Amino acid sequence: LLESILDKIQSPLKVSKLEGDAVLFYGTKKDAPLDEIVAYTAQQLPHMFASFYEKREEIKNANLCKCKSCAGIEMLQLKAIAHIGTIIEYTVKGRVEPEIGGGEVIIPHRLLKNSVKRKPYIVMTDAAYSRFKDASLVATDSRTERYDSGTVRIHINYPQVDGNIFTPAEPSLLGKIGETLHIAYNGYLRLLRIKRSRFRNLPVV
Repeated sequence: LLESILDKIQSPLKVSKLEGDAVLFYGTKKDAPLDEIVAYTAQQLPHMFASFYEKREEIKNANLCKCKSCAGIEMLQLKAIAHIGTIIEYTVKGRVEPEIGGGEVIIPHRLLKNSVKRKPYIVMTDAAYSRFKDASLVATDSRTERYDSGTVRIHINYPQVDGNIFTPAEPSLLGKIGETLHIAYNGYLRLLRIKRSRFRNLPVV
């Protein structure tokens, strides 16, 4: 499922890191003008959501495994947090891709815990929404989130994905067995740390 999102992240955006089941990506003004980054992000976000839910349906229909994790795949939802601010880009020894830091990076991490119950959603801070609303990413809900460190005003867009979910052709029994074995085999290798995920958008160290 992460690959379905990563495939939609292209220049001027770049992936900083994978954090568990989250993807941290960003763009800087040295890569492209801010308006261009905003326009591209607003254009790609709906494609990321569509790709995620298409892949979710594909895996659900092709997988024969009835374990708790596989049976609950249709409960997985996609959430996006958008913020614009000043960051520090630096390189850590032994890594090819740069890291990002600074106080502004903390804000989207903090917003992962919020009061929004309806999913999927795109949450935008004031700084982000002042730009994204001009790129046709309109919020239908606004509220203030409160944290120990202060408050953050957010604006929420709810992507319409239900009517656009890809419904794949019913796979054959052989196809279902093959997909189930593929998922189990790759999961086993990653559990043993034998196989590393490789994404074409990410530099491989």
